Amino acid sequence: MEVQILSICPSANVRDIKRAIADVLHTPDFQEDGSPLMNFEVFLFPAKDEDQPRKGALTLPSADIGDQFLQDYGGSPANKTISVGWYDLEFRKSGKDPRPAILKKIMTTPYIDPQDEDAHKQLEEDLRTRVVSVRAVQFGWECRDGAYSVEYEKPCHGLGKLAFDGQRREFRVRVLDADAGSSIIVVIRAAQIAWASVHQQSPTQPVLFLTLHWPPTYEFEATDETAPASSRKQRKPPRRRLAAFDHEHAMYSMYTSHALRFVCDEANALDNLLWLCKHARVKRNRHVYPVAHPRRGLFAPHVQAEYRGWLVTERWELAFQVDSLARNNVMDLQEILSLRPQLARMAADKDVEYLAAFVRHLAREARNPTWYRGAASSKDALKELFIRCRKEFAAPPDTTSPDGIADGTHSRFQCYHAIVTPSTVRLEGPFPEQCNRVIRKYAKHTSSFLRVRFTDEARLQFRSDREVDCRTFIHQRFGNVLRRGLVIAGRHFNFLGYTQASLKEHTAWFVSDFKHRTVAPDGTTHEELVTADTIIAGLGVFDEIEYDPELMLCPARYGARLAQCFSSTSASVTIDLIEIEVIRDILDASGTRQFTDGIGTISGQLAGEIWVRLCAASGRAYSEPGPRRFQIRIQGAKGMVSVDHELEGRKLCLRPSMIKFYAENSRMLEVADAFIKPSKFYLNRPLVMLLEELDIVGGYDFLEFLQQSVVDKTEAAVDSLWDAADLFDDYNLGGVFDLSTIFRELHSMGVTTLGDSFSQTVLSFGIHHVLRDLRYRARIPVPNGWNLVGVADIHGFLDEGEIFACIIPYEGQQPIYLKGHTLVSRSPVIHRGDVQVAWAVGPPPPGSPFEIEPLHSSIVFSTKGTRPLPSCLGGGDLDGDEFVCSDLAAMLPQVLYEPAEYGKGERKTLDQPSTRLDVADFLTEYLYSDTIGLIATNWLALMDQSPPGVLDPESEHEHREALEVLAELHSKAVDYPKTGMPVNMQEIPRSTLNSRPDWSAPEIQDGDTRVYYESQRWVGRLYRKIHFIAPDTSKAGSKKSHSFPSIDKVIEIFNENKFPKNDPVAEALRVRVAPHVVSPYRYSRKRIEPVWDCFRSYVTSLRTLCTTFSIVQRHAAMLSEEEVVLGTIAAQTNQPHMRKERMAKMRDHAGQLVWRTAARMVGSEPGDRKEVVKRAWIAFRVSSMQADAFGSRSFGLIASRELLAALRELEGST
Repeated sequence: MEVQILSICPSANVRDIKRAIADVLHTPDFQEDGSPLMNFEVFLFPAKDEDQPRKGALTLPSADIGDQFLQDYGGSPANKTISVGWYDLEFRKSGKDPRPAILKKIMTTPYIDPQDEDAHKQLEEDLRTRVVSVRAVQFGWECRDGAYSVEYEKPCHGLGKLAFDGQRREFRVRVLDADAGSSIIVVIRAAQIAWASVHQQSPTQPVLFLTLHWPPTYEFEATDETAPASSRKQRKPPRRRLAAFDHEHAMYSMYTSHALRFVCDEANALDNLLWLCKHARVKRNRHVYPVAHPRRGLFAPHVQAEYRGWLVTERWELAFQVDSLARNNVMDLQEILSLRPQLARMAADKDVEYLAAFVRHLAREARNPTWYRGAASSKDALKELFIRCRKEFAAPPDTTSPDGIADGTHSRFQCYHAIVTPSTVRLEGPFPEQCNRVIRKYAKHTSSFLRVRFTDEARLQFRSDREVDCRTFIHQRFGNVLRRGLVIAGRHFNFLGYTQASLKEHTAWFVSDFKHRTVAPDGTTHEELVTADTIIAGLGVFDEIEYDPELMLCPARYGARLAQCFSSTSASVTIDLIEIEVIRDILDASGTRQFTDGIGTISGQLAGEIWVRLCAASGRAYSEPGPRRFQIRIQGAKGMVSVDHELEGRKLCLRPSMIKFYAENSRMLEVADAFIKPSKFYLNRPLVMLLEELDIVGGYDFLEFLQQSVVDKTEAAVDSLWDAADLFDDYNLGGVFDLSTIFRELHSMGVTTLGDSFSQTVLSFGIHHVLRDLRYRARIPVPNGWNLVGVADIHGFLDEGEIFACIIPYEGQQPIYLKGHTLVSRSPVIHRGDVQVAWAVGPPPPGSPFEIEPLHSSIVFSTKGTRPLPSCLGGGDLDGDEFVCSDLAAMLPQVLYEPAEYGKGERKTLDQPSTRLDVADFLTEYLYSDTIGLIATNWLALMDQSPPGVLDPESEHEHREALEVLAELHSKAVDYPKTGMPVNMQEIPRSTLNSRPDWSAPEIQDGDTRVYYESQRWVGRLYRKIHFIAPDTSKAGSKKSHSFPSIDKVIEIFNENKFPKNDPVAEALRVRVAPHVVSPYRYSRKRIEPVWDCFRSYVTSLRTLCTTFSIVQRHAAMLSEEEVVLGTIAAQTNQPHMRKERMAKMRDHAGQLVWRTAARMVGSEPGDRKEVVKRAWIAFRVSSMQADAFGSRSFGLIASRELLAALRELEGST
């Protein structure tokens, strides 16, 4: 509502009037206690006479508030008055409607006190004036003797300026090249500064020193006069991203970009530097590095040449680890070269695999700064570290072999990784990775393959900046690597391909040329040179595909088909051609859509054989019933297969929709996924937003109830192991270590809580993980809701709109059948029709095929009707897509809309068949054209700023059309990896507001919090209900590594029973162990030593894992042991998707480590359960010797898991 303001004091300004009105509106008379301060706007009309009272307008957020305000303060005389200056303000209802833009602003932005606004403007003005002149920019190395070694210096010749941009929260050092008419800018975000120091080098030369978590970025800016005319005409971004400061700096940037020194030029610059650091909220340190004189040249050209010359003489496995010391900034090049003689001496009696593993261990230990603090010299400290590491190092066992990889016995191989950033290439690994078809074919040459990821300097996914031309830079930096390859430790690698999953992660496969020996049928051997192009040529035929004749003209499509061969799979069984049959797809009446899109069938016998083979390869205990559907790759086909009870013997039936290319020489059936049990249905923000639009029966109150139920569980978990187990099961925490099972068994043994600090931290991190998911993702579990893989009703029993779902949550439980009206959807949702309601038929009807084969834990869709239901749900199909469903009445929508068409997208094609380099060019384009996240974010923001009902086709709201466009563009962006047709960023609708909903605020807020308004949508209301304090993860990995006692000392501890007393878990386990062993206390050296070696190897591998998957860019950062046990990463980040990816990989690698450790722990006779009890009990006792040492507690959990499982079997058999 708009209200007239009369009788305004001539000397009053807008701030005076707003402050006076705020004193009235921000009281209990107009708003509830605790609610955000009401926003409003005041406008003053120009004065006709300086001495006469002025007029103005007050805009209030609603008519109700306006009427209430005028009832007290309106009219003449008013019941109450507001005075400004010596005038009482008069208020009357305006005859005009409030301007829409102003009303929208006050409805969606928080109230800002005029005094705070003035202070903010003054701060911005101060930042503009506090510019410091820079004499020189220095890049260098923090030496272990406390000196700073300047390795590269750029004089500024009086043309350097340092300033702080408060809006972007970054320091910008601009160095002007007067002759070229351009500038180079060094950009350093406040968040990337570990610490800063400011001191006076001389009376006229203050110095700012910065230690950074990750390297700065560099930008080139041409002046208007020197910029190309085409650039000015097209209004392209004025700045261009660079890989280094200049050409000379490029050879140093990889090594010297974490410690920068800015020598300034003015005597008064010291105060300005101190002021800037304070307002940037940068941690300051009083320490001042003395500059080393003469310069040390740690990375001088001749040192780099000597270093590269050494690398090419070493075996690749060792050279890779040595190079990682340099590229990951663990040591300087002179330090690394000093290791050469010592490594050469070790090579006399150790193989290259041992040396490589040792150097990796040395690198991990060298990251912790405690080893050189207080050392007399860097050289002596490094020598002592080398000796200590060699003494303590326990080489991890080699669990793979080329023959095992080739035949599928081993499903993992050791994979090397490289991370290409704008200024450097970092190295990681090797890590155990799932095999694929290509790796199995060349199993003896796995070290010739490299996984390369393209990221920003902070190792986050590269994001475009509207003010910077990133497209040109990506082509020059990343595109050059993809087209020409890269050199690592003397080996040249070329781009090979990617998977559809890795494409989203901006990761690709590279390979170096190698010679491969093959044996012909007649016994003769042949040696061939294998290159990226020969590998691709041997994958299959792509240019004569009947259903897709233009495949080769589309690089993205070609890349997607090649991706099938790089998909992570497990080899299962070989299939004879006679056992494969191609059967017809089931089509709709129009013949344009397939009810069986991407799904075939398999016989029960063959499914059983596959399951037996998968269990044997993974070490999984065989269980019945096995999976009834698999996601497979065979020859050139991909998709799902479900068991058809009518098929006999060994039979595999494929459909035309599954065949993507021809590769008849391949007879191995590869399994990408075996769907064993269902997962739960969790809400998310887009779905909550859509459910609000669809007016579900339970409304907001029901979702709040579900969320509060989770909060109640977190509170109960503090006092009960049983409740903690339930919570961990709900959120899939601790699964790798089987925490929930251990907790429940301990509870049944009388141990209700765990008081040790490790267990308390595990519980604290678990609760934080759950609450973080609730607050930032709205990840709320839905009771009786499931996430199920979709399959087709091949027998035609179900009618149109019907589904069948049989769920067996856990082995041995009774099946659950969905019945009646059921919500069905599929992530991601963005179109109003992405949620539908189907009819679930309940238990298998008599005489139905589901009585014979219920296809448990999947959702069976009808193959009748006008359109397949999966295609209505975000354009889904049955090639492994999973669907959420719930028959809970409160979750059912009361409003439904027609689904989107989700037709085939237009392809971007060439005039000639695509090549490997064309696919590389597509990947380069994808790195800057991947807009799916931006579209989804904009859709959520616009939805939040719109009233309920905006998605109704009849709605006249201004955002309806924009939301429909976003849904169409989202579909196009989803298809982009297969069509090559990107979404034009200029076409993406955006919010016109400068403010954003409060729920979109990042976890780490170091900017202006005034840009967020309080959302009134369900998502915002749920968000504000959750509060927690993020745990402190800064100390993880900071303590010095403990030394392992000698085996003699360990045996002495066992013989004399020198274990910690009063451990309730140990006592509870001892009582159960005692009946099955001679003595639970004493064991021979023969039994103890293998377990002790297993423990040492486990700790070494665990520390590597913790170092690898940390998302914190601190030099010695690593995950805590507790985080690995839970399968979470507690550190905050503003790219939660990256953390989610890292968590998934960490869980996968932790699972492999636990499996290897458990297998080694229980020995070669796992069927002898008494022997397992003895060995696992020894392992548990080993873990308790130094219970608080890194790795001990989690090793004890592995031992407990194996011990309890063996005890259950023994006790059940008596």
